[in-house]
Amino acid sequence: MTQVPVVEVRGLSMTFPGTRALDSVDLRVEPGEVHGLVGHNGSGKSTLIKILSGVYRPDGGSVVELGGQALPWESPTGAERLGLRVVHQHLGLVDGLSVTENLNLGSGYAASRFGRIAWRRENRLAAEQMAKLGYDVNPKTHVGTLPAAAQSAVAIARALLPRRGMPSPRILLLDEVTATMPETEIDRLLDLVRTLRAQGVAVLYVTHHLEEVLQVCESVTVLKDGRRVASTLASELTMTTLADQVVGSSDWRRRRPAQDSASEQEAAVADGSRLVVEDLRGLLVRGLSFSAAPGRIVGIAGISGSGREEVAQLLLGATHRGGTVTLGGGPLAGNRPRRAVKAGVTLVPADRARLAIVPTQNIRENLTLSQVIGRRGLSLLTARQEAGTVRDWISKLSIRSATPEGAISTLSGGNQQKVVLARCLNVKPRALILDEPTQGVDVGAVAEIHERIREISRHAAVVVCSSDSYELTSLCTEVIVLQRGHVVGHLHGEDITETNLDHLQLVTEPTPG
Repeated sequence: MTQVPVVEVRGLSMTFPGTRALDSVDLRVEPGEVHGLVGHNGSGKSTLIKILSGVYRPDGGSVVELGGQALPWESPTGAERLGLRVVHQHLGLVDGLSVTENLNLGSGYAASRFGRIAWRRENRLAAEQMAKLGYDVNPKTHVGTLPAAAQSAVAIARALLPRRGMPSPRILLLDEVTATMPETEIDRLLDLVRTLRAQGVAVLYVTHHLEEVLQVCESVTVLKDGRRVASTLASELTMTTLADQVVGSSDWRRRRPAQDSASEQEAAVADGSRLVVEDLRGLLVRGLSFSAAPGRIVGIAGISGSGREEVAQLLLGATHRGGTVTLGGGPLAGNRPRRAVKAGVTLVPADRARLAIVPTQNIRENLTLSQVIGRRGLSLLTARQEAGTVRDWISKLSIRSATPEGAISTLSGGNQQKVVLARCLNVKPRALILDEPTQGVDVGAVAEIHERIREISRHAAVVVCSSDSYELTSLCTEVIVLQRGHVVGHLHGEDITETNLDHLQLVTEPTPG
């Protein structure tokens, strides 16, 4: 008798305005199977996950079944009622609460006498639940003090707990749970996945890290540009063949970094805008060294968990770092971002909403914020000067706004990013660091932002940290690729192609030395 698959997707399509995110995708996960789902940025993985979770409703004619039953679309809880549980990269744990308290988030505690929580019983049940997954953890321990793999185990244990009115979980969707996990703890997480399989729980394992897929999965589905490229038994794949499926080509090369010419070095040092990074270290980054100077744009590439995400903050000194960073020959102190800014370093951060704009201020105030903060004593910014500055930058960057006095929240993401970029360029930086500079920006604004980055690179050192391979190939004269915190490639000139970048990010092969 043929088993009913826990997940069966047929002809799945999803269309957003102007974009076909998924196009006739098929996917089948059998009971007790660990099935890998891989694909590079923009492949459609995130859209598929949101459809399975009940967040998105796909195009008409798409078939999505869990345990042989059609997935209802009336609310995200429909997927849970059919036995699907999801654990995302950011786990959803509260660091200051205990293991027991985190396990019961969202489900509450069983009724007890006199309306009080029976903590002794709840702690015992929490310890038992963690033991089933192979973890001997004190249930009273605050989750924030646990190793990363143990925190993931708490999130998984919570997902697997019985819920009132819900069936036992049939399939667990793990979405990039090892993305920011230290390499030393990943094997423990993979052992946990094998434990789940032995207990009869199917797992849809979503990751960028192909070596994990080959270690733990029985079959693999590859998405590219919204289409299914292949569904293959993992035993029939190697790192190279799987990477070729993900990228779509086997034509790729890598080169060792070339040394700058002596004349270029002298010119860069003379104008005081040469940024030199030696043995940079952070939570993930290990031993990153490079230099940036006017006339060049250095890119930092890497998937989630590669360390690329922390480079910009490390360079600014906003997070604790090891190694040395100098600008124009002068050292930039670690953990002193204000000193870096005073020395001429500016940063366009990735999290625009949280770190770059002030939502309670208008467009004019956001654009001139750095200019106001940078003034001291009686050096005032007059209303006429401010108005002239704002008018100039609105024109230069084609910021589409009815009035500079309008709330910045009324602007599109692309125009908000232009305001942030204008604020950074307005102080005439010696070094400009951009972290995901066009993330969430419409296509039309991307070209304009890229052109301004090229212009500033003529007289300032520019470093672009990005997960977008197209962006890096469009902008950069050299690109350093990170994986698990280590340099795995350093491309120059014509070698900077999307294919080369994608392969280097997906295949683990640290650069010797």
